[in-house]
Amino acid sequence: MIRAETMFAFAVADNLVEEFQDFQLASKDELPCLDLNVEIFWSKMSDLKLAFGSSKRFPNLCNLAKACLVLPVSKAEVERIFSSVSYTHL
Repeated sequence: MIRAETMFAFAVADNLVEEFQDFQLASKDELPCLDLNVEIFWSKMSDLKLAFGSSKRFPNLCNLAKACLVLPVSKAEVERIFSSVSYTHL
């Protein structure tokens, strides 16, 4: 039996694929300027609405992009914390 959480994850994944395909097929006139700062670009992308309603056009794609933008570029800070903890417990 498939759990509700799994079904929801599949639905979000399907929507994400559809949004990404829509993004790829969109003309440059439909999207924010690509010369913008990456945070500003995705902020403007999250404001885009569907042509036939008030629903957001790329909600899942924007959420994924924003989640990726907050990931650390390096794991050095985390390694420093673990190093300091291991030295205090030795």
